[in-house]
Amino acid sequence: MKDLFRSKLAKETERQRQGLFFALMIFAVVGMSIATIQTSLAGTTADANFLQNVTAGSLSLDSAPSQINLAAGSPGSITNANTTTSGIVSNDTRGSLAGWAITGFFNTNLFSAADANLQIPITDMSWYPGTGNAVITPITGDAGGAVAGANGAFGGTASGNSKTLMNSNNSATNKGAGAYNMTNLLFNLSIPIATTPAADYKTNLRLTIA
Repeated sequence: MKDLFRSKLAKETERQRQGLFFALMIFAVVGMSIATIQTSLAGTTADANFLQNVTAGSLSLDSAPSQINLAAGSPGSITNANTTTSGIVSNDTRGSLAGWAITGFFNTNLFSAADANLQIPITDMSWYPGTGNAVITPITGDAGGAVAGANGAFGGTASGNSKTLMNSNNSATNKGAGAYNMTNLLFNLSIPIATTPAADYKTNLRLTIA
């Protein structure tokens, strides 16, 4: 009788052990399935950061005529020179919308290469960047971003007598940012009738952008 009882108890214990084993197996399979789903969902998106380094730009005069020749003339006549397609090119890549101006002045009176005492006063020289003469063409800037200076005679030599050739239009959105080309700049010289012997006269025009 005892042996029969022991046999039944052993069978029941084995049945419970097997049941517990199967339950653990099912739990493990379900757990692995959930982990697999979570892993798949975690890999559906990815972020990538972008970096742009902006280097400092500059304000520059990229082009200007190297030589401007007035037409030959006699005392009492008015001669002229025109830059035609030889451009004066501004370029502002600073990105600051700070604006700029190109100014010009003559370093000396016109003087004779053979005799520096022979001079034509620079006050007899005028330029005409204003409307109807010079043409401003945008290169990389917006239309209307640069405007011409005023027509008129030079009051004397050196930087204290600078006149504005072209400047940024501070009413425009881009305030002169980018590049602009001024062509067809006209100069007139009134040759004094009493004090100008025949000779070749020269001087130097300095343009500055700031």
